[in-house]
Amino acid sequence: MRLIDPEIAISLQKAAEIEGFGLALLEKAQGLARVDEIFGFVQRTGERPISFASSSALDGADDRANLYATRFHHFDPVTFERAKTPIGQGSATVILANDIALSDYRQLCFDMPAFKAKYFFGWHSAEGWYVINFYARILNREEERQALLQLSGYGLSIMMSHTLPLATGIDAIATYETRLGRVAPELTPREQQVCARTLAGLDARAIESDLGIGINTVRTYRQRAYRRYGISSANEFLPYVISNRLFS
Repeated sequence: MRLIDPEIAISLQKAAEIEGFGLALLEKAQGLARVDEIFGFVQRTGERPISFASSSALDGADDRANLYATRFHHFDPVTFERAKTPIGQGSATVILANDIALSDYRQLCFDMPAFKAKYFFGWHSAEGWYVINFYARILNREEERQALLQLSGYGLSIMMSHTLPLATGIDAIATYETRLGRVAPELTPREQQVCARTLAGLDARAIESDLGIGINTVRTYRQRAYRRYGISSANEFLPYVISNRLFS
């Protein structure tokens, strides 16, 4: 198997730091194989995927990513492959358009963009899955698939290093506060503090104790923050923090 240039990992890392990871990953993939679209996501166990990067040479990539995350991920044939993968191991497989049984999923995400195959690469961590999918209109040769496998290893590592901790706890609070300051600048400092602790898993009583404010005040700050974004819960707020708004 021919090794791909390790400097690709460095360039992808730099791209992630300036919010250009998705486009850079697509360009690198196209230099190695016949790839028309990429979609990377993070998925907590039992929850829907949260987009990390979506980039394409075709129109409608973000719509396809959203449809997959909200409607079709349960029907993806690779779901069964993932179910057999233990924590701490990865999985790689090829899904052909002809393998897709659900008509809407196949029509909207494969037939309309004329994709012949999806090349799936994922890692099963203790918190959930990190996944990179490469979509292609032409089937790739084995050598090209091996190159995508190596590229996905670089990409998944970068995704894991740039994604907020999926585990909860006090150690995650500072990271959430920093990220909220970046992606939710409309929030006041106190709203950021309350939301960061909520995302880290603290309930209102624990936040009251940690910040030294009343429990009703905690709830007021939290509700005020949610209203700014038209949401009602921390689960709805999380995609603002881990999403392709940052990594596109």
